[in-house]
Amino acid sequence: MTIVQPPDGAVFNSGTSITFEAAATDPEDGDISETTVWTSNIQEGSATGALGDAPFLIDGEHIITATTTDSAGNTLPESITITVSNKPPTVVIIQPFDGAVFDSGEQITFLAAAADPEYGGISDSIAWTSDIQGGSITGAALQSSDLSTASIPSPRRSSTPWTTPVPTL
Repeated sequence: MTIVQPPDGAVFNSGTSITFEAAATDPEDGDISETTVWTSNIQEGSATGALGDAPFLIDGEHIITATTTDSAGNTLPESITITVSNKPPTVVIIQPFDGAVFDSGEQITFLAAAADPEYGGISDSIAWTSDIQGGSITGAALQSSDLSTASIPSPRRSSTPWTTPVPTL
């Protein structure tokens, strides 16, 4: 018995159709892959067959067991662990600090980190945008001195500061 797919440790987004495939042979019966019964430790029900799709697995860490049976009633189980999840990514702005004020033309360093529970580090996909200046710049770290200014009242300073943009994914 071999679970061909998905690989052990695979992570899938919620609602994704997951393909399961097994291969099994028996010395007396030959190919017995079609007798495979698939089960999850956290979701009721089962599926039968060597190849099939599961579009509705619940979120969580599943131990998927594929069990095959020969004509004598002997069984052989094989298990893998997969995760189904749809947790949102997180992003943290490291620089500049919230509320920082800069002079027009001043070099500003933008630095952020982003992570996704399913895909790990995704900082390179951060898109920096401004509510004052159109467009966006992508990346975890960048520098710019070509930013527009706006008259934003500030209790500490009466200049025309540019506020920290909000990164989006």
